[in-house]
Amino acid sequence: RWTALHRWRVVLVVAAVSAGAVVSALVALPILPPTVLGRGPVPDISPLARDQVGWPRYVDQVVDVWRGAGPGAVVLTSNYGEAGAVDRFGPSAGLPRAYSGHNALWGGGPPPDPASVVVVVGGQYPELERLFDRCEIRARLDHEVGVANEEQGVPVAVCRDPAGPWTQLWPQVRHLD
Repeated sequence: RWTALHRWRVVLVVAAVSAGAVVSALVALPILPPTVLGRGPVPDISPLARDQVGWPRYVDQVVDVWRGAGPGAVVLTSNYGEAGAVDRFGPSAGLPRAYSGHNALWGGGPPPDPASVVVVVGGQYPELERLFDRCEIRARLDHEVGVANEEQGVPVAVCRDPAGPWTQLWPQVRHLD
């Protein structure tokens, strides 16, 4: 009834709803190119938008480190995002499935006990480093588009000689956050 009295009110409602839809789409959907996303306010408004950037590039960097780690190396990621990216983009490059102690991923189990070379990805590296005789950071994730997100700059390391069998170490890898 409110809009029936004046035609301009219909135009106002349609314009407001359309503007809201455009803003919502820009904030919530991955429609902006990453280079544009990094120059605007969307990453500050939506952590989900900034955390969608860079996964194929990040996995390429993990693949490079993994290829240089030696035969039988496994990949241990710090969170769901890293594990998902490795499992989504890694198989085409020969990357094995990711292991992770993050939340429910921990329930997927540890690497096999013979695994003595591990590519450790992500922010959990400082805690994981102590579980090995030696570790060396080989790269830091960089998507090269200027969007500050959770993964940008985290280490990718090669760790060798676990301090015990994985069945004993695995409880120490678990983290709930």
